[in-house]
Amino acid sequence: MNIRIRTGRVILLLLCVLSLVSGCMGRDDSEQSTNGTIGMQSGTAVTENSITQLPPEPGSVSEDGSDDSSSEDVSVEPVQVRILQIYTMNASTLEPEAVSVLIPQDTELTPEFIVDTVIATLEDQGYTIEVESVTTQEDAVVVSFYKNQAPSSGFGSSAESAVLDVFAQSLVDNLEDYRKVIYRLEGDAYSSGHFEFGLDQVYLERAN
Repeated sequence: MNIRIRTGRVILLLLCVLSLVSGCMGRDDSEQSTNGTIGMQSGTAVTENSITQLPPEPGSVSEDGSDDSSSEDVSVEPVQVRILQIYTMNASTLEPEAVSVLIPQDTELTPEFIVDTVIATLEDQGYTIEVESVTTQEDAVVVSFYKNQAPSSGFGSSAESAVLDVFAQSLVDNLEDYRKVIYRLEGDAYSSGHFEFGLDQVYLERAN
């Protein structure tokens, strides 16, 4: 009877000791686990939620507005230009007038380029002229306008005559290889309410 009591007390004592030991070990593991988590959050290790800031690219502007890149002197060579004198129609007087246009020095003067430049100057005066085609025929430039559009339609005789003059004069003055200008309407002979020309009739010819 005494042996059983003592044995029970010993077992009870062992259980208490084991309980205390396991409790301490569990607390240590928990502290270690917590300390380990804090170390990962406050340390330099990369986790899934960490954001890496890349260094700014050269030439980028930082948050304070300063340029991080080193400034370099970039030398730009000036473009060589020359003066091209052509003609346009004065919106007030409806008469041709000479205008000077700056173009790059190495620009090739072609009939198409001259016509396009005259169109641009007319647009500056408030007139929209569309050209159907620009071709050459021996020493003549053939300019074909659209039917039912300016200058053959919607213009008075003074404005129509001035537009035809500014194209023709601009072409013969700037193209050495072409001395004549012929007008057509979509490939057909030019005919409007004010003027009629034969299919190959020369509108303007340079004297020399």
